[in-house]
Formats: sequence, C-alpha cells, structure tokens
Amino acid sequence: MNCERAWKEALEHCRQVLGDDDYDLIVSFENPDKVITTIKDLEDQYAKSPVTRMLRNMKPQLSRLQTFAAVIFLSVGANISAACLWGCSVLLIELASQSEQALGEIAKVLNELGQQLNLFEIYSESLELDPQLLETFFDVLVDLVLNTVAAIKHFRKNDMQTAVVIATWSTVHSQFADTLKNIASRVQHLQKLVEAQNIAQLTRTQARLAQSLSQLTTNASVGSSRPDTHARPCNTLPYQRNPGFYGRLDLLQEIRHRLELQEASQVRSLALWGTGGIGKSQVALEYAQQQWQAGTSVILWIASETEAELAKAFNEAACRLGLDGYLETNTPDQNRYLVLQWLQITDTPWLLIFDNVEDHTVLRENWPTTGTGTILVTCRSELLAASPATVAIEVPTFTGQESGELMLKILNRTDAGLDEVLAARELSAKLGGLALAIDIIAKQIKVRKRFKSVREFLPYYDEHRRMLQKRPKRGIFDPYYAKDIDTVWQTAFEHLTPDAAHLMALFCFLAPEAIPQWLMESKGDLPEPWCFLSDPERYLHEIQCFSACEETLALTLDNCEFKDSPTCVPIYRAFASLYERTGRSIRACENARKVLDILLTEPQEKNVMANCYSDMGYTLTAAYRGEEGLEWMEKALALAETEPESTRHQGFNIDRFLRNHGRANMQLGRYDTAIPDFEKAEHYQVKIHGANSHFDGECKYELGKIAAQQEDLSRAYELYQHAYRLVSPSKPTHSSVMATLYHQGLVCMQRDEDEEALRHFRDALTICQLNEAQRGNQGESVRVKWRMSQIMERQGLADEAQAYRAAAEETKQRLQATGDYAVGITADDSWDTFLGILYR
Repeated sequence: MNCERAWKEALEHCRQVLGDDDYDLIVSFENPDKVITTIKDLEDQYAKSPVTRMLRNMKPQLSRLQTFAAVIFLSVGANISAACLWGCSVLLIELASQSEQALGEIAKVLNELGQQLNLFEIYSESLELDPQLLETFFDVLVDLVLNTVAAIKHFRKNDMQTAVVIATWSTVHSQFADTLKNIASRVQHLQKLVEAQNIAQLTRTQARLAQSLSQLTTNASVGSSRPDTHARPCNTLPYQRNPGFYGRLDLLQEIRHRLELQEASQVRSLALWGTGGIGKSQVALEYAQQQWQAGTSVILWIASETEAELAKAFNEAACRLGLDGYLETNTPDQNRYLVLQWLQITDTPWLLIFDNVEDHTVLRENWPTTGTGTILVTCRSELLAASPATVAIEVPTFTGQESGELMLKILNRTDAGLDEVLAARELSAKLGGLALAIDIIAKQIKVRKRFKSVREFLPYYDEHRRMLQKRPKRGIFDPYYAKDIDTVWQTAFEHLTPDAAHLMALFCFLAPEAIPQWLMESKGDLPEPWCFLSDPERYLHEIQCFSACEETLALTLDNCEFKDSPTCVPIYRAFASLYERTGRSIRACENARKVLDILLTEPQEKNVMANCYSDMGYTLTAAYRGEEGLEWMEKALALAETEPESTRHQGFNIDRFLRNHGRANMQLGRYDTAIPDFEKAEHYQVKIHGANSHFDGECKYELGKIAAQQEDLSRAYELYQHAYRLVSPSKPTHSSVMATLYHQGLVCMQRDEDEEALRHFRDALTICQLNEAQRGNQGESVRVKWRMSQIMERQGLADEAQAYRAAAEETKQRLQATGDYAVGITADDSWDTFLGILYR
C-alpha cells in the first residue's frame, strides 16, 4: 500500500469538499499543540456556558488522537503531514461550538473514539506493529479525516441555531459509527496477535497492554456491538441478614439522608470510619440488606483488606452479574475491569460496598466515576474516609444504655430485672461501648454456665479480663466477625514505632477515656523519654492544638505576678509563635516586641539575643513588613557570624536565621538573594539534622514558590512534590503537608489541569478541616475554597463555585474583623494572610 498516495488523495478530497479557504485553514495546523491552544480560546469565548465544560472534556480524547496519529505516521515512515487531521478536528469543533446540541454529538463521537484510542497509549510503548496491521490502522486515520470533512460540510450548509442541523445529523454519524466499528475489529485482531505470544513472559507493561486489549474488545461501545448493560438481580453480600443486629437506627437514617442529599445524576458516596470492632461492617451490611429489600437489584460487596480478598470479590461479581466477556480463565484485573466498566454504563441502580479498606489506592484504582449507583466505604482511618467519598461519618460507640441492652439481647435476657440491667450497663461501661467487646464478653458469659447473672460474672471479669477478651473456643461461632479484641488492637497499632507505642500505653493506662490537661502539667522529674511532658505549651503547639495551647498560656500568664519580668519571656515567646502559626501576625508582633523589650533591660548571651532578633524579624515579615524584618534578621546573622563557620551551627540556630532571611527577601521580590539564603540553610541543616529532614522540606517548599513566581512551573511542581515527600511521612495531617498540596494544586491550575488541581485542593481542604477544631478557626481553608471556586467557575459549575466562594468570603470577613491579621501586599495575600508564613 502506498500510504503517501492514499493520504494525498484524502487531502484532495478535502479540498474539493471544503473549498480552498477552509482547506488552506486546516492545513496550517502543523503543530498539534495549536489544537489545544484553539480549544482554550474557545473556552474563553464561551465562558460560563455548558460549552466550556464540553470543550474541556474533549482535551483528553484529542490527546489520545494525537498519540494514535503519531504512532501510525512514525511507523509507516512516509513523508506525511498530520496538519489536515488537526485542522479538520479544530474546524469541526469550532463550528459545533455554536450549538450545545451539535457539540454534544461531537463529544459523544470523541468519547467512543477515545475508548478505542486508549489502546495506542499503551501499544506505542509495548509492542511493535506489523506492516499488514499497520496499513489497516492507517486506513482508519484516512477514514477519520474523511468523516470529519463530511461533518464540517454538514454544519456549513445548515443553520447551527436550528433543529435541522441535529435532525439531519444521523447520516454523518453513521459514517463515524462505521469507522469506530472498523477500529473495534482491528482491536479484536490485535488481541489475537497478543494472545498468540507467551503472555506469562511479558513484561509488566506488556501484561497491562494485554489486559487493556481484552477490556477494549469486550466492552467496545460501538453500534450494535454495545455490551448488554442490564443484569439479572445480583447480591454478593457475604452473609444473610444478621438477626442479632441491634440499634444504630439514627446512624442508618443519617446514611440514607446524607446520600439522598447528593446529586442523583452522579455516583453517590459515603464512608463509615471508626476503630476496629466498633461495628462498621455490620452497619454497612444492615444498610445493604435494607436496600436489597427496597428494590436495589445489584449489590456488590467488595472485601478490601487484602489484594487476595479484593480479587476474589471482583471475580465473584463478574461471574454473578453474568457479564459479557467473563471467563473462568480471565485474570482478576480483567474481571475487575469488566465490573467497573459495567457499573459506569448500566442504567440499573446499584450499590457497591468497599469493606475494611486499609489502603487509599484500593479506592483510587477501583472507584467508578460515573453511573447510577451508590458507593459505601468502611475503614478505620478518618483521613482515608474523607477522600474520595463525598461524606464521611464516624461510627460511634454504644451509649451506656445501648451497651447494656445489647449485652442482655445477646444473653436472651431482655426481661431482666433492674439490678441485672444495671450490672449489664456496668460491665459494658468497662468495655467502652465497643460492639465487638460486648459481643465477645456476652458470649463468654453464655458458655460459662455457672454464672447465672451478669452481676455474678462481674468479679470474675475483673480478675480474668485479659483472658476473656478472646472469643470462646467452644460452643459459639460468629460468622459475621471472626476477630477478637487482641487481633483488632494489633491491627490498629501494629504500625506504631516503639516510642509511640510506649506513649500510647502510658496514656491508655493513665486515662483510657480521654487524655486530660493535668497529665501534661507534672512538675516532678520525668524519665528522659517523657521529658517533653514538662513543657505542655510546647507539646500542644507542636501537635497543633493551638486553642488548648492558647488557653494554657493565658492561665500561666495570669499566674505571673510581674508581667514584664524575665520569667514571662518564655510565655510571650510561645504566644508570638502560636499567633504567627495561626496567621494572627499583628498579635505575634506585639508579643515578640515584649520579649525584645524585656531582654534588652539587662545583658544577655549572644545566642539568646540572636534568637530574639530572628523572632522579631520573622513576625514582622509575617505581617508583610519585610524591610523591617530584614533589619532584625541581619542582626541575628551578624551575631552568629562572630563564631567560626565550622562551629557556628553548634551555638546558634543559623539554619533557621537563614531560612527566615530568605523568606523576607522572597516577600520583597529579591529572589537572587533569597535563593542563596536557602542554599546556605540547607548546608547547615545537614550538619544539624542530617540529610532529607523536615527542614529540608521547608527549603524545597520556599524554592518551589520562587520557581512559580519566575514562571518555571515544571520546576516549581517538582520542588513542591519533593517537599511533600519530606514533610508528609511523619506528620500526614500537618499544615506543612496541606501547604505543599495547595501549591501543587495552584501550579496545576496555572497549567489548566483543572481536574488534577481540584484533586490537590480537595486533599488540602481535608487536612484543613481535620485541624479546624484544634486550630480554633477556619483560616487555613479560606484560600483553598476560594481557589476551588475559581476552578468550578471555569468548569461551568456555577452553583458549586458560588457555595465555595460564599463560604470563603464569609470566613474571610469574619477573621479580618478581629484586627489580628495583617493586610497583604497583593490581592492573593489577602487570602494567604490567615496562615503562618511557613504555609503561605
């Protein structure tokens, strides 16, 4: 086949059909990047219209088309320009954009095309096209150009604002449908070629290709080959309805209510989280049974604790649904894809339950993005529950009354007298209202026939508590939950470090219900591992319990007889740090000044004054007074530089002085000076803290902001990611982690990668909201909501954008009214001012 000649014939056909003007226009698109640029221009032209959203959603499909064309043209080795393909695509989209209905039809074609072209993103890296098959795919490219030209002609000769243009569209669409069927047949042929190879010896990438080929062939949604989207009633719940299920009526009602409030046009989702053994799975099972009885015809239970359980659950789902393409010889990934694909295209209402999720990748890789169903998640982690589920609900322990009633129900003593009821409540209180513990202990009573009542059992429990926490070895089998209390405990805390485990043991021994403030106020000598407990304010500050820290500091200051004495210096210094970290830079400056005034009344050691000068400069910079801040920071550096360079880091916090100096220079736009500050700081950080410390993450974060200001977005994103990797492992919900996520989102937003930006912003917002109670206000979340509203507005989601913007504006005005927050230099600063300078 002469590919060059076939392409020239296609170009000549384009000229004849479109005329010289349109032809000259389409062949001017030598660079495919011009396609994306034109799409962006159209988005601006149709801003705040549904057209904008449709245009944005077309970009991934056009990117796949670009990959497809590149593979084919490079493989045939002919001197062929793809300009006509890009030009036809843009002209067609420009014309269709004049009508929402017309653009909708083009979007449908592109979506179906994108499913097939997804193959080539994998294929181009994994296998070598043979010449014969290559020719057939080249034919597809030619057909696509000819189909597009026919569509352009159709739109040119009809008034785009009338219904005629859509009513007569069927002829053109049938041409596209034929081409799509042609691609599907090529995929089937390609699958056979791949299966002929020894799949077991393929590389990991090639194995993914084989899986994708099978998926695409099985699920190709083209013309009459579209898979059956209906299924017989299917229920993969692992158990029958639990006759012993008790209570939780309010929780079940809340689940129904919170799901009903979500948009019916989208997948509804909710996560139940709580400690192991609290009853999450039982609540999910009861909800699922109620939905089954209410008429939900497809309910899939996906056990998610291990990969083996996950694979088994998807295999069973594919089999029980009777999906086209299901074979016993399929790999687990093939069956998983079949199920997820069916969930996203079926009109049948469904309920999907991910039970006992331990790893967020389980949800990320198996989350249906569209469909007519509901997703319910159970997990132990509050952070995991918050994303991607729309709503997260903590499953509470049973109240004293509920605990007692549950125990008596298990014992079949619901008619017990008052003393027995009180005894059941007393015993249940010792178990903390934990459903699993109540169940196990009640069954321990059952198998020990000698105890005629709960009251009689109580002394025995107190004496043999540890032994009784395991399930009875005889007499009673629980099909609903096989674990015992020890197993749940080990699962929950197996990842703790030895020091963290010792601390948790101490807290649980001293105060199992809650950790009181007095525990942090011991004045006696403490063992070395617990010495930080002697400084409660510092401890509360470090764990970001700012509200409790502020209250503690205020009480301590009230007990000081002379407020301007040196004994008050640590209190004012702690206040300054606390106020700065929470964005209240005006009050931070006031307290830093009090420290300075007190220390200047009598001679001090050089390192004491250097720290004082640095703190003064740091808080002034946080209040957007960078020039004044620099003066104080240079005094701190001058004192440190009186020591030899080799030992300077031993007597002074030289790395902190340099980081703060760099931040002030950044604020003033002096990037050429700021960058060396951070580089010098990194030099000392390695000496003091070792390589790749949290402080190294601070420097990478600040350097990322400089790169972003200099419009080097790729470098900025790389630095933010590096910072995230350094700060997140030890403190995944710390404000520093939130800040790196926010700025990654900001870079994506600047690059028009809106979906990726939203993902980062949502993760940042989750951390902000987790910290709000301890922080005492919503200052951190203000700018995140503001940015999210901007993206949603660009996507045409007017209602959602307005809700986020209104929430951000309301909080902003309320906080500004306190007078505690400085006025920024730029418009963006007015949103950043509510955070400490470390997190802006």
